[in-house]
Amino acid sequence: MQLDSVMPRSAYVEARRGGAVVYRMDLPDGYGRMTEYAVLPGLTLVRNEFHTASGLGCEAPRADMVEINHCRRGRFTAQMPGGTVAELGAQDFAVSDRAHPPRSAAFSLGTYEGISIVAQLGPAQRSLDGLLGPGMVEVHGLFRRLFGQSTFLVLRREEKIQRIFSELYAPPAGQELAYFRLKTAELFLFLQLLAQEGRVPASCYQNRTVQARVEAAARALTQNPGQRVPLAAVCRGLGLSKTTLNRQFQARYGETPSAYARRRRMETAALWLTTTDRSVGGIAQALGYQNMSKFSKAFVDFYGKTPSAYKRER
Repeated sequence: MQLDSVMPRSAYVEARRGGAVVYRMDLPDGYGRMTEYAVLPGLTLVRNEFHTASGLGCEAPRADMVEINHCRRGRFTAQMPGGTVAELGAQDFAVSDRAHPPRSAAFSLGTYEGISIVAQLGPAQRSLDGLLGPGMVEVHGLFRRLFGQSTFLVLRREEKIQRIFSELYAPPAGQELAYFRLKTAELFLFLQLLAQEGRVPASCYQNRTVQARVEAAARALTQNPGQRVPLAAVCRGLGLSKTTLNRQFQARYGETPSAYARRRRMETAALWLTTTDRSVGGIAQALGYQNMSKFSKAFVDFYGKTPSAYKRER
């Protein structure tokens, strides 16, 4: 079957559900699932769900195509031409020019959920003119102003965009396509206003050197779940101050090194609780907790329930 040009080359049709087509990608350590809705001619909405840390190969350039992405959870890392790195984290929003795609991309936290809206600019212009009226949104000019000299623009946690996308994640049952049309038009109107007012922030890129040392710090903090590595020791090993590492780490992962290490420790605990026969006490010990009460408190603070309750419910 010939794939729609919006989908990655390696995706295949898994199912059809009403007005949606479900595509799947099989990857070395997991999979991705993309549920596609043909909202209007030239405008496609895709619900993305990936369970993998594997990267996505470089896609062929697609002229006059722009992709709008919102990350609900997880993290998307794109290696851009020229050696820079763009990061999209939870509640971030990005616009990318698919005429200049990333050289590679990966889901650095091993999971990702979000929404993409892909616009084929000529047909999208005609659709928006028909829905909103001619001239209300000028698609080519809009994206020229948004991109400037960039090809991947990240907007960090923009409040109005959060509202629009939060509604896209929960459309009324049976009215999904009509609802997606209205919310997509609202999104384009908001972007038009944003660009006209000049309220577009600079894109957030990291260079390869910064990326490498942040990843080295993450590995040092988490490679042995039962060992608490002092942040000062990590900084000494990388030749960085705590202030510098904190700033670079937050730009990459959206949280401090200490918060990242705590989260990964709790995620490991949850995984062991649901996939192994280890006792709660054994898991606490393996994760470096001196007593059960401290482990239970940390787990409740993170998941809102005790380790034993979490294990029973899963």
